[in-house]
Amino acid sequence: MKILLIKTRHIGDTLLLTPSAKAIRRAYPEATLWVLVRKSCEGILEGCPEIDRVLTTANPEADNRHWYSVFGDIFTIRAIRDEKFDYAFDLSEGARGRWMTLFSGAKTRIGMSVRPPKRTIFRDLCLTRICHLHPFTGHAVEKDIQTISSVLDLGETIPPLAFERRCCKESALIPPDANFAFIHPGTRWERKKWFVEKWIAFCNRIKANHDWILVSTGSDESELSLAREIRAACGDKIVLTEGRLTWAESAGLLYRAQIFIGVDTAMCHLAAACQCPIVGLFGPSDERVWRPWKARHQLVFPPDKALQGNLPPQEKKLRRNALRTTDIELVEVLAAYENLRVRDGSLREARGVCPGHRYLQPNGGSQ
Repeated sequence: MKILLIKTRHIGDTLLLTPSAKAIRRAYPEATLWVLVRKSCEGILEGCPEIDRVLTTANPEADNRHWYSVFGDIFTIRAIRDEKFDYAFDLSEGARGRWMTLFSGAKTRIGMSVRPPKRTIFRDLCLTRICHLHPFTGHAVEKDIQTISSVLDLGETIPPLAFERRCCKESALIPPDANFAFIHPGTRWERKKWFVEKWIAFCNRIKANHDWILVSTGSDESELSLAREIRAACGDKIVLTEGRLTWAESAGLLYRAQIFIGVDTAMCHLAAACQCPIVGLFGPSDERVWRPWKARHQLVFPPDKALQGNLPPQEKKLRRNALRTTDIELVEVLAAYENLRVRDGSLREARGVCPGHRYLQPNGGSQ
């Protein structure tokens, strides 16, 4: 059996397809499994040995796409067609993913949709079957699994995210056996950012509990400036990655870290894959869809989150989109951090897969 998974979205979304890859390999150990993702997203799949081959298409950011990218897509399409896949699954819900599903020439081509059923010529041309999903429930991992399970039996248990420890690379940034916190404060999404003053105050409050605080960033200048400002204000216990680490090196550090604190980004999902306890700052992100998957974590929300109650789904979505991560209070993040800490200071020994999750409410309680 030959299977192609297509997910032409961002880096975090790419990592979220690894439970599907693990489930396929568990159910069909002899299957050939290829994955097609956006260019620059492939590195985060290095820790998933269940995948036989990773191919790429155009970059997810329009500014990084070029007219000559089409030639790369031609070679990609040719490689896919030559493999003669039995199944192709579009897990993207976008036009590029649909086209690539069609070009694969697979006998069975399945896509997902969270919109009301609507037949179109384009959809009927690209897909032989569509899996309709409810738009307001289910984690992104569950949506992928449900789509694939519409034609393949994957079993009832959904695996955790995958970045195997044996696939990690060592980094000399932090000494071996050091007690350190891994912080990822940066994001290119303005609505997900937390004020630098709050990050500085947070680091100053927790640095007595750790030998080091590792501040991770991408290579974007705004993220680098944020990290440098934190180090300038908090002293020499702060170590910066300067955007130079590979995903494999970041994963190696996350396996060693006592705790991860960060906003909703791909690095937060990588922390879940490495079973690092997570404090996640969630503003407009829908935690039902994007929470850390099967890892110990505690989420912190803006105060208005608690006021949404049992509103209708559409109204709740509108109010959630208006939430701002900047409104999250420092005291709530500190409370979540303390709740996850093991009293003897050894969180590494306490790690384990946890299918549930806890929400920290603005009053400091949890549910």
